[in-house]
Amino acid sequence: MKKTVKESALYIAIGAIASSIDGLFYVFFTRALQFWFLAANFLSVNIGVTVSFFLNAHVNFKKTQRLFRRAVSFYGVCYFGMLVSMAILYVGTSVLGFPDIPIKVFAVIAAGTVQFVFNKRVTFGRIK
Repeated sequence: MKKTVKESALYIAIGAIASSIDGLFYVFFTRALQFWFLAANFLSVNIGVTVSFFLNAHVNFKKTQRLFRRAVSFYGVCYFGMLVSMAILYVGTSVLGFPDIPIKVFAVIAAGTVQFVFNKRVTFGRIK
């Protein structure tokens, strides 16, 4: 239990770093480069996921063997999270008419929660 609490806290901290990077790139892509918001989200999420994977593998879970297999699993989980994020972003902005930045923040929190559970149990748990 103590290990899970530590891993959860570190996962949240790493998630905050990766999400900040994701958010900064999202703003850059949408505001500076005028990308369509869903394309910007796809790109920014991929950058954040890459940062998150390497920090979680090396710093949090300390599981660097079978890194390619873990990366495939991690990206699969995160792409599921990205689909959740995209759906929330689309519905929140295009259907409900809310500004994109607060919806993006909510989407990151919702997707991150789902991703932690799957990454802890599958990516850094079952793959030996």
